[in-house]
Amino acid sequence: MRIFAIYSVLNDKIIGHNNDLIVKDRNDLKHFKSETFGKTLIMGRKTIESLPKKLDDRTIIMLSTNPDYINSTCVKMNTNFIVRSPHEAIKLAYSLGIQNLYIAGGSSVYNIFSNLIDEIIETKFYQDNFDYTQKNLVYLPESIIELKNKFSLVKSKDLKSCTVNYFIK
Repeated sequence: MRIFAIYSVLNDKIIGHNNDLIVKDRNDLKHFKSETFGKTLIMGRKTIESLPKKLDDRTIIMLSTNPDYINSTCVKMNTNFIVRSPHEAIKLAYSLGIQNLYIAGGSSVYNIFSNLIDEIIETKFYQDNFDYTQKNLVYLPESIIELKNKFSLVKSKDLKSCTVNYFIK
């Protein structure tokens, strides 16, 4: 099984703000859909709760440490499985015969899985004069930045408003 991290990032640092994407870009959303359509994704509870709509034709595994957690958002968002640990998520993926597993946020989930990631799909945005003093910014974990720096850039795609970079071990 290959494990991918897929994320969008602003100025190489910020992945979210107020429990939402830092940049909402039509090209990036289309790219995310094309990369993950028909695939299995692992997401944290907050990431799933922040989704504006259901992710059709994808298997969603939610990672939540709360053993009693389930709510209407998870049902509405078509969360297929709720697991309590990374080990349980990987074990489930193997039992389902998953070939490609996508880690799709949030920050703590990327961090937890960083030592298992084989490939990174990064959408990069840049914004001059970004206000880093805003509250509730979510940063890309240092573990992912370090991992990316160890990986090889194998492909880049220009999506007009952003660039998608593909990194492998």
